[in-house]
Amino acid sequence: SVCSLSIEKTFPEDEGQYLCAVENAAGRAECACNVTVE
Repeated sequence: SVCSLSIEKTFPEDEGQYLCAVENAAGRAECACNVTVE
């Protein structure tokens, strides 16, 4: 599977961990990433 995160304009407060979690009758999946603003 593929995960994608797009942030057009970033600010220092956008830094941190982002988590996407989904759940349905078939089960649960999650994807996490760490974002660093330079």
